Amino acid sequence: QKVPHTKYVFANAELPIPQFNDGRDLENPDTYYTMFNAVDAETMDVAWQVIVDGNLDNTDADYTGRFVASTCYNSEKGMTLADTMRAERDWVVVFDVEA
Repeated sequence: QKVPHTKYVFANAELPIPQFNDGRDLENPDTYYTMFNAVDAETMDVAWQVIVDGNLDNTDADYTGRFVASTCYNSEKGMTLADTMRAERDWVVVFDVEA
């Protein structure tokens, strides 16, 4: 966030991991998701997280700090390069920070 001050630092988890990530379901890619994280800029504690279907890549906030957008790819949930690039279109995930 940029204005009037940085309240959150936003961090994408680009590569999917099993949810729950305790080693019990490593062989089932259907349980793999990525995580969008908001870290409190003053305490550096995780403020909130959102589980996302797909790989998150670039992220940026609007100047009001209300909306954050991240590019997303791999709707196929592929585990190889060829599989992750199979779909022709990617999408953008928009987060409403107030919500």
